[in-house]
Amino acid sequence: MLIEAVIVGTLVGLVIRRGQLEWLTKINFKHLYLPVIAMMFEFAGSILLEQGFTQINPWLIELLVYSILFAFVWLNANQNVMLIIMMGIALNALVIFANDGMMPVDVSKALDYGYDQKVSELSEGHVFAHQVMTDTTAFKGLADVYHLFPPYPLPKSFSVGDLLISAGVLILLITSSVDERSDICT
Repeated sequence: MLIEAVIVGTLVGLVIRRGQLEWLTKINFKHLYLPVIAMMFEFAGSILLEQGFTQINPWLIELLVYSILFAFVWLNANQNVMLIIMMGIALNALVIFANDGMMPVDVSKALDYGYDQKVSELSEGHVFAHQVMTDTTAFKGLADVYHLFPPYPLPKSFSVGDLLISAGVLILLITSSVDERSDICT
């Protein structure tokens, strides 16, 4: 959902700014490298799992990832939109850490849409830091229980936390394009 928020926010900004992109350079985040580092750790966990390192502890990697994300939010707390993003990160962290460092995924609808292979990979532990939702899953309502299926071009499952993070990014981009002097950009 984050990719879609960035694309839509940027496109709306381009329309508002009549094709000019300079407003993007006015968005002032401190330590913007931190979420990039967090994503790199997440990506590294996925790569290691694909390479056969099955003894990876997702809980520890997710602890590192979410510590970095919370540090980024804290360092940028003066920006209004960070509250929305922080709530999304916190909800995702809650469900992940309550479920042994894994984001539970509701796969019932995925099977209806023919995603048997993806569900099989998830069930066998081949998707980093994700697991199939079960009867014992904690905080089921915060897990990846919402779905976008075809004809949507980028099918996926997502959580309330993902939705809040994406909404925060979308609000940031659109608000920044409307008024580059807005307090959301300082």
